[in-house]
Amino acid sequence: MRTDRSCLCMFAYNRTLKTSPGTQACLPRMDSCPLPIELCEAIMDAILLLPEPLILNAGQPKRKRFRQRALCNCALTCRAWRPRAQHLLRVHPNLATQQSVLQYLQCMRNAPAEWAPLASEIRLQGGQMRAPPTCGRDMASDSVLLNVSRASALFTYPFPRLRILHAATTLFDLAPRLLRMRLPFFAGIARLVLVQCVFDSVQAMLELVWACPSLTSLVVVQSYLWKEDLSLGSAERLLLIREYRRGCEKLENAFLRGLPFGRSSIPLPGGVFGSALTSLTLTYRNPQDARALKVFLHGAFPVLASIDITITEVRDSIREPYEPPCILRMLAEALSSPHLLRRVLFQGPHDYDLTTMHDNGPACCQRFVGTGDEDTRSAEREPIWALLSGLQELEVRLSEECAALCGAYITTALPGFGGLLLSVL
Repeated sequence: MRTDRSCLCMFAYNRTLKTSPGTQACLPRMDSCPLPIELCEAIMDAILLLPEPLILNAGQPKRKRFRQRALCNCALTCRAWRPRAQHLLRVHPNLATQQSVLQYLQCMRNAPAEWAPLASEIRLQGGQMRAPPTCGRDMASDSVLLNVSRASALFTYPFPRLRILHAATTLFDLAPRLLRMRLPFFAGIARLVLVQCVFDSVQAMLELVWACPSLTSLVVVQSYLWKEDLSLGSAERLLLIREYRRGCEKLENAFLRGLPFGRSSIPLPGGVFGSALTSLTLTYRNPQDARALKVFLHGAFPVLASIDITITEVRDSIREPYEPPCILRMLAEALSSPHLLRRVLFQGPHDYDLTTMHDNGPACCQRFVGTGDEDTRSAEREPIWALLSGLQELEVRLSEECAALCGAYITTALPGFGGLLLSVL
């Protein structure tokens, strides 16, 4: 369907520019359109539905700001197209350079009544980050980062219809006092997306999240910190700050991938995201980093109903002593209300070399379900199936090569889940 809409858009654009003996006289004035204006406006509205990637890979530089460039071309096609195209550009501004941010800020100063009431989604998008930024304050001089601190006045204007704030490769070096003032800019934001953004510390990133009182959806992908150290004392302090400022009281959906959540050396508690979370997606680089899940979930998310956990790589060396983290038991023992959990999805790497290493079973599956005899080692430990009594769907995504071996092991290792729907893909 999206492909058809893009084809219609290109057809309308080419049809308008098509010259013929009867239309050559009117085309230079660009004040007419051979297609019904309602159809053209519908096509321009459909441009906003075209997807744009969260992270641009090396082979996707042309997809950056595709929607904005398409709408700009529509505005220059003819006078009949210009009003709708300009309206959509004001509703969804895409600020990709430092100059564009300053120009947009200048427009806000000159005519705030014409710009602020229209914007419903603002995208701050820097350049393509080919390598992680170096640690230290020299990251501020990185040319690919969009530094919003130089235009912090933008956040002082009220945007009554603003619901989505999307930031990618952006440097948030804002003063903490600015985010603690409960500015009207953040009042209506319901979805916050942070992709490869740079912050001074974990608290600086959380200050931005807590500044949005209406936030219901959060996406954080591979953010970078100047200060990556987080002690247990400072982690408990973050919980108190969150409770005092009443942050994330409406947050229901969170997608967290990479730093600073995918590091076992950063004991970040999940309570900093409030207690209303019902759906959670976590991505870790390797099983060693997945051990941070126990600290992250400890006593948090009392109404969590669905969780997706992904491990993207195997551990660095297969010769290291292997101790399966047993993610399923982490969920059962760390959550404050494990019986409310309804759905669990696990996806991780599967390797034949790892499946033959241990006598207890495939190592790749031990990361998730453990060795199978953990419940019988100690009478004091309650079985997993008893802790996760409300679980209705358990999905484990396996590769086609090892589906038979791993599927049989998972079924054997979870004897208490007899009536549970186990989906092996």
